[in-house]
Amino acid sequence: MARYDNKRRKLYTNEYQNKDGRYIFHYTDLRGKKCKVYSWALKPEDIPQVIASGKKCPYSLRELEERITADKVKNLESVKSIKMTINDLFEENIELRHLRQSTDGNYRYMYERFIKPVFGSGYAHEITQEDIESFYSALIKKNKLLPRTIETIHTILSPIFDEAIAKRIIAVNPCTGAIKVTKHRFNEYWEYYKDDKLALTAAQQVSFVDYVKTTNPNWFNILVVFLGTGCRVSELMGLTWNDIDFENETISINHQLHYGKGESGKFEKQITPPKNKSSIRQIQMFGAVKAALLDERSKGQKCKESISGYIIKDKRRQDVTLSDFVFVNRFGAVQLPHNTNKAFERIRQSYNEHERELAAQENRKPAEIPHFSNHILRHTFTTRYCECNGNIGVLADMLGHADIKTTLNIYNDVQETLRKQTIKDLEDKIIIG
Repeated sequence: MARYDNKRRKLYTNEYQNKDGRYIFHYTDLRGKKCKVYSWALKPEDIPQVIASGKKCPYSLRELEERITADKVKNLESVKSIKMTINDLFEENIELRHLRQSTDGNYRYMYERFIKPVFGSGYAHEITQEDIESFYSALIKKNKLLPRTIETIHTILSPIFDEAIAKRIIAVNPCTGAIKVTKHRFNEYWEYYKDDKLALTAAQQVSFVDYVKTTNPNWFNILVVFLGTGCRVSELMGLTWNDIDFENETISINHQLHYGKGESGKFEKQITPPKNKSSIRQIQMFGAVKAALLDERSKGQKCKESISGYIIKDKRRQDVTLSDFVFVNRFGAVQLPHNTNKAFERIRQSYNEHERELAAQENRKPAEIPHFSNHILRHTFTTRYCECNGNIGVLADMLGHADIKTTLNIYNDVQETLRKQTIKDLEDKIIIG
């Protein structure tokens, strides 16, 4: 029996119209799943009138039907692709990206730690923008992650859905709108913790260093070297005593310690070249750094492991096996970046708890230290240097920046922050009228 819409137009097979006037088309996709599409317009020429009534209508029902039919004819969805999980898409995508070994390892760690437990076994076509928004919100509310970390996670997650688009599993990347919504929803949080706010203040730095020295002395020396050199954590963990020249008071950076998946597929420690050519450098030691390294050596803690890899020497790859690392744990194994992060976070929480108790006794607001990572200690060193108006060229060399523009951008940010703080401090002091 023929069926008609409320305008007496004949409806095709599997076309229906609800009592509210909306049209529905029923179809079965290539997975055998029964699906529906909706539209307030039956034909393209109906769209202007529908929009004028205040309803959203990007496509008419007949246009949607044509697209569905065309997809089936062209076989845009393959059963194999549809059955790929987010885990499968991630592995395929990260291999295609040909990332630096250290970046690859970091991305895999971040994926395993945050993304896989939530989306790993799911399918791309089942995940919506709302799911991604909820995920990013949870990273802020529950995990207390900083914007920089969330943006890194976004950098890992978004290409996975781009891979799904390339395989014609989905049409739209749900991450694209989600990160914008998250930044807007947590605007104050995002603004406060964005890059120019990440460094510890001078007062926070002094308080934390003093607290570590008195309560956790085993972590004092490594903290001082972090804050006194601005080294990347991979460079610091890779230091051997052969890299330290006490007579000339220099530290040689010509390799780094990478911890990530090796050729075996298992996580392992490897020696690799630094991030770029400019990262191969000599750092002049401050007195406090030299004292910390001498104290570390006096402990007599010997490294019990050797780590293989390669460095670049005279523009050629040279295989190496290093031992006698400077910073080792109580078992004689090399310290790893995530272990230092965990230790400093544990100490930070202990400090804040102590500070809250003290503030309550003194009837004042507690001066708590915000969450920070190894990289923030590098940024903190840079900020202290810029606050002293140090030579930018020297700073760029110490940090191993490939482009001095990177150093200048940080310097300008710090100076702008100092300018604003100076005006704020003068607010109640300067006589205007």
